[in-house]
Amino acid sequence: MDFFDTLMNIDEDILLYIQENIRNATADTIMKAVTHLGDMGIFWIMIIFVLLISKKYTKTAFIMALTILFGLLITNLILKNSVHRIRPFHAIEELFPLINKPEDWSFPSGHATSSIGCGIAMLRNLPKKYGISGFTIGILIAVSRIYLGVHYTTDVVAGALIGTVSALSSEKIINKADRIIKKKRKSKKSPN
Repeated sequence: MDFFDTLMNIDEDILLYIQENIRNATADTIMKAVTHLGDMGIFWIMIIFVLLISKKYTKTAFIMALTILFGLLITNLILKNSVHRIRPFHAIEELFPLINKPEDWSFPSGHATSSIGCGIAMLRNLPKKYGISGFTIGILIAVSRIYLGVHYTTDVVAGALIGTVSALSSEKIINKADRIIKKKRKSKKSPN
């Protein structure tokens, strides 16, 4: 048995363990609600619009928007369509997903990509109470995908890594663009 077979077996064992030992009516309801916050990035897009209202947090809004864009390109357009990993509920006969079965590929998790990415962007660029709240929601959305049986753990971990890299890269790009814009404004204001 090679490394990937072992990893696949662990992935399957985790999902079945959750289904048989952790799922309960209260957690099911909470996780269903939480996972829908990540649908199509709508929750994060709403936060971006709220941040755009405040001049103080415009830069964070742009970081989050670029994070979502990078995540969408890498996860949904490139990797899902290259790897073609089927969803766990198709591969594991005993697994029953708790939400409608997504029809796209499983690897990596788009919910985890955008949610962890935006959560990290908020954590690094907003006041602590907002940053921690955003990051916590991001983690819950990512974990909900495993709990509900629609993603393998490795899908979510890969999505979280892509989201992290997307957030850090976006922050670097937006900060550099901000410095360039400020420098140009400053040079226009200074007398010749």
